Amino acid sequence: MDDKQLSITVLEGVTEELRDQECAVLVSDVVPALSRDYIECYFENEKRSGGGVIDEFFCSQPPGDQVVITFTSPQGSQNIQTVL
Repeated sequence: MDDKQLSITVLEGVTEELRDQECAVLVSDVVPALSRDYIECYFENEKRSGGGVIDEFFCSQPPGDQVVITFTSPQGSQNIQTVL
């Protein structure tokens, strides 16, 4: 996966419950052909994406170009911000 295909931003306003979680990121411009497993493996790979262990994974409905990923540690989302 080319890092330029994904636009990563700190999660803001997706849901009130997740808004204050420093562990969450909103991934946009996700290529529809990518499977959930592929995206999860990419963001769990610390060497490749800077991420970490994923706690929750939400896809936009209907399945579209946005995914919300919540890591078990704030370090996961902070590292991604640094890598990209």
